[in-house]
Amino acid sequence: MNSPTINLVVLRSEDPANLAAFYEGLGMHFETERHGNGCEHLASTGSGAVFEIYPRRGDEPASRGVRLGFCVQSISEILERLGPSARLLSDRKDPVGGRRCILRDPEGHKIELSQAVGE
Repeated sequence: MNSPTINLVVLRSEDPANLAAFYEGLGMHFETERHGNGCEHLASTGSGAVFEIYPRRGDEPASRGVRLGFCVQSISEILERLGPSARLLSDRKDPVGGRRCILRDPEGHKIELSQAVGE
């Protein structure tokens, strides 16, 4: 049996436009979408998976407990693009030469960035 592949991530946000701007600093591109009678939201499909940011409504729970991980070409370039919006929690070199850091997005989600050896 093949392992499942993640094809959809949905975050519930207090400020979807601000949160999308943060993820655009990682290299994502968002479009506004609406499915049928559903609410308008932001979606990024560039990585083969759909990454959506919906406005949090009423008593819906926030998705703050979520931790997301991204493999990136250059952590240094991303941190520079994000500027002060990148609340860095840890930054370390892996024993084999790669780099990994953890930061928080503007709504408190933990984001792990991994950079492979030699990049």
